[in-house]
Amino acid sequence: MSPHPAISHQIRRLEEWLGVPLFHRDARKVRLTDAGLALQVSANAALSDLAAACRRIRRNAAVASLSVGCIPSIASRWLVPRLPDFTERHPEIAIRVAYAKAEDRLKDDDNDVLITLGADPSPNAASLKLFSRMSRPACSPHYLARKGRLGSPAEIAAADLLHDETRQGWREWFSQAGMAGADVGTGPVFADFN
Repeated sequence: MSPHPAISHQIRRLEEWLGVPLFHRDARKVRLTDAGLALQVSANAALSDLAAACRRIRRNAAVASLSVGCIPSIASRWLVPRLPDFTERHPEIAIRVAYAKAEDRLKDDDNDVLITLGADPSPNAASLKLFSRMSRPACSPHYLARKGRLGSPAEIAAADLLHDETRQGWREWFSQAGMAGADVGTGPVFADFN
């Protein structure tokens, strides 16, 4: 297959300017000469440097962005309420918040930051503990006014319990409160307590 005539013309002009042939031309194929190979190596390096410079220029010209993957409970109760303050202090940074699951780990090109459960063992990831996983019973003031005092584990066990993903969280809490084997009831199980 022969190159386009305009390309062939430019190659011939380059060979004339250099004073050496860049290709061995046989009847059916074209191969680089030693001079052609040397020029190819230098041209590839120069084009790689040029491509890298172009990427840096585009990245610097683009709006800075920060992509945060976050589990919904932390997003709604901790991250989102803090975003107005962050964007006021850093208006040049565009924020993207994406849903993350508890078992997600940081991957290249997905998120810059991942707020989820546990340390991330991924290479090149740095983990920072933000919150303890301590569980505490909680109820609305309206429920408390209707039900009355809930000051002991036994009184809490008699309440209408809501469950986050499984009933296991309440089982663990009652066990730590000295009531292992307490009946955690049949209250609703929510996939996301929000």
